[in-house]
Amino acid sequence: MSIVVTEATRTAISAIGGDSLTSTQGIIAILLVIVLLVLKEFIRAVGTPKVKAGADVLNIAIVPLFLVFTFIVIVRLGSILYSGGAG
Repeated sequence: MSIVVTEATRTAISAIGGDSLTSTQGIIAILLVIVLLVLKEFIRAVGTPKVKAGADVLNIAIVPLFLVFTFIVIVRLGSILYSGGAG
């Protein structure tokens, strides 16, 4: 048992289950955040101030999706670490 990860964290990860979070909804959320980040970079590359304001509006969708992505990755890694391997 690692000192860094508490028993409560291990129990919570086991209760949630990593497989359910990486199902179709998780994949859609990850793909959507990638598409929005690419779109934001394209908008920033255009260079006009009016269009750059549109890139800031995308943050409304990007930030929550990025938090979901981070949560999915943490739970999945926890699931892999505590199950002793992938799968």
